[in-house]
Amino acid sequence: MKKTILFFIVLFFSISINIYAESNNLAQNPGFEQNNNDKVQNWELKTWKNDNNVTKSGIDNSIFKSGNKSTFIENISANDSRFIQEIEIKKNTYYKVSCWVKTENIGTEKIGANISIYNLTIWSSDIKGTNNWQQLNLYFKSGKDSDNVSISLGIGNYGNENTGKAWFDDLEIIELDNAPSNVQMNNLEVANKNKEDKVVDFVKLSNEKLVFFTKYFIIALIVVCLIFGIRYLINKKTYFKINQKSDLWIIMTLLVSIGLILRIWYRLNYYGHSIDINNFNSWAARASNNLFTTYKDGVFVDYPPGYILILAITGKIATFFNYTINDTIPFSLINNLPSILADLGIGIILFFISLKKLSKGASILIAAIFILNPLPIVFSSLWGQVDSFFTLFIILTIMFLIKDKYIEAIVALTVSFFVKPQGIIFIPIIGYAFIMYFIKMVKSEIKRNENSDWKKATIKIFKTVVLKKLLLASLFSLIAAVIIILPFKKTYENPLWIIELFKSTMFEQYQYATLNAFNLYALLGKNWVTDTEIFFIFNYLTWGMIFLVINSLIVGLMFWIAKDKNFPIIATIVLNFATFMFSARMHERYLFPVLVFLLIAFIYYKKTQYIIFYAIISTVNFVNIWMVYIRSLEKNYWIPAENITMRIFSFINLIIFFSIVIITFYNLFKEKQKTNLKS
Repeated sequence: MKKTILFFIVLFFSISINIYAESNNLAQNPGFEQNNNDKVQNWELKTWKNDNNVTKSGIDNSIFKSGNKSTFIENISANDSRFIQEIEIKKNTYYKVSCWVKTENIGTEKIGANISIYNLTIWSSDIKGTNNWQQLNLYFKSGKDSDNVSISLGIGNYGNENTGKAWFDDLEIIELDNAPSNVQMNNLEVANKNKEDKVVDFVKLSNEKLVFFTKYFIIALIVVCLIFGIRYLINKKTYFKINQKSDLWIIMTLLVSIGLILRIWYRLNYYGHSIDINNFNSWAARASNNLFTTYKDGVFVDYPPGYILILAITGKIATFFNYTINDTIPFSLINNLPSILADLGIGIILFFISLKKLSKGASILIAAIFILNPLPIVFSSLWGQVDSFFTLFIILTIMFLIKDKYIEAIVALTVSFFVKPQGIIFIPIIGYAFIMYFIKMVKSEIKRNENSDWKKATIKIFKTVVLKKLLLASLFSLIAAVIIILPFKKTYENPLWIIELFKSTMFEQYQYATLNAFNLYALLGKNWVTDTEIFFIFNYLTWGMIFLVINSLIVGLMFWIAKDKNFPIIATIVLNFATFMFSARMHERYLFPVLVFLLIAFIYYKKTQYIIFYAIISTVNFVNIWMVYIRSLEKNYWIPAENITMRIFSFINLIIFFSIVIITFYNLFKEKQKTNLKS
């Protein structure tokens, strides 16, 4: 009898403890026992690559830590996949998230099985390889405006797609009275319902007032470009005259001020592209706090160290004004200042270049149609990207080239590569320009020295000029690269880590035919389709490489015909546009430098066609950027492949590209004819 009573007492306390534990557990269906048709109740599956042949998930009745079931995720090929559940939380409160995880063949080079906070760069330690049940823990403190958080259980993470299989069981999310002393406590500011409502209101505003404003802004820009072009054709000397020098500087100062105010206003009032803003804010906070360990295993940082150094500075500035990563809007504004100032800097550069080639009035107009163009405003302020900062170095590269300053050009391009790896696509332009410079120097040597022939002149120029410039350019580029990577710990652990970073960023991430770019692959309905898919013999990545070679050869042919020291400007337009249209893995933003160089082309060649192309491409690329940006506000980061608007505008882009190529060849042959007639 006593044993029976004791048994019931123990049973009672066991049940009471379990009920108490479960009542304190904020997670719903934490043991994954409840399911419907092999789908886990209260959990949502999210995958970067939404393909059943890439990721499988469900309930496992044979493998579990406790109870009768667990849930699993299996990435057959590299993917970022996770189960997500939104949890209600209290403001300014400490929490612990724990989960038991079992793994099988998880890849060792990227983030493995982990717990994370969805849409924030915060996650637990991870488990790689094959392991029996292990417990993972994640601690965080909610923010002053927090009332919910999305807990994520998955394999991989943003930019860290991985393979393998993981089982999850016995999740526990509990409130803590205070922060444990021996754990890493993540301090986060989660978007509360009011902020979500603000995003929803912004989407509504985007479809009403903001779109209304921007639409007419674009129309006004096109009208100004057309009027500008027509007036230039009618009277090349007297249009838009500014007589007083003081008036010129007053107008320019006013223009730059308006451009600055517009960009700051947008950044303060609207949240940018959530992934990019969260990344830049996280990197700025990390780099400003401890630059040395910014690049650390298990932490996602896919930008090169050149721009991380800039974010370290902006992070320090934010700290000086007592702003932290939790002060999202002002913190992101400070981190966006380099791009905003680069926007205005490009406008000012265009103005000064124009002053040497055009009238004062035309110089103001050229600056205005860039500074007030909605496209760069969206890039730098609404979206929060850094393409204008990167483009500054491409401008420097080409300006040095046309002045035969090859050492400076190579160094500038090297620095651009450490800001964004896309700088690599401009290497052929330096190569072709240098070859043409070499041929010109050889011809000059033959003319200057009657005893010299092609062979002797070539050897002499190569030894005395080419080799010297190449060695100096290599030396200074190496010095620039070392200065950029020296502040980071990984440089001392593995000097070749930077090569691995570039390899990962350029070749291992974003393996899709196109990533929302309005190009050939979008026209074919292949947006966000893996680039390993076969299309007529080859896969899309191979086709992209083939087109890259063909495009480079076409630009080389143009250089040979042109023999024009200013031709690198046109070559930049053609090569950048061709790469955007035909290479795989293109993002919607990669067309940005083309706009700037179309204006520079007009300044140097005074052909109205470049202004017209500028207006059309601004409009098409704006539609591209806007469609992606609006979707990002609702955490939807890709345009459906079958979207008719995307395919129509991709076709327009294709027509524009071929028009530019045809007109370029026409202009080249026309100039060659004139030269031959003069000869």
